[in-house]
Amino acid sequence: MNSTAEPIPFGRSMLREHRHVCAFFSSAVEEYDALLPFICDGINCGQRAYHVLPSQHRDDHLNWLRNAGIDVEKTMKSRQLEVALPEDTYLKTGRFDKDAMLVLIQEALKAGAELGLSYAGNWVMTE
Repeated sequence: MNSTAEPIPFGRSMLREHRHVCAFFSSAVEEYDALLPFICDGINCGQRAYHVLPSQHRDDHLNWLRNAGIDVEKTMKSRQLEVALPEDTYLKTGRFDKDAMLVLIQEALKAGAELGLSYAGNWVMTE
């Protein structure tokens, strides 16, 4: 995939053409301080965000996004932002299924393309 997007500051470096990130955090505040600028930039550029997280974190997650300036209701209604549960995605059978996860990613990419949105990223939050 060719990208013409501007570099994104992330941590102490710049994300350029390849924007895959894996990170470990010691607190929710540290996690959101690092990831919110990345998420907001994608949303503001018209990209799609697909987040998978446990239901007990959903409301807090949406509040973090709102406080960062994302119109959560609007972006969810347009499906630019989708928040899914692990048990509805990669844990449908009660355990992780790598093949089902690959299908999920392909379906998310296809759905975004059908909506006219490019794909910004997939954020999986676990406990």
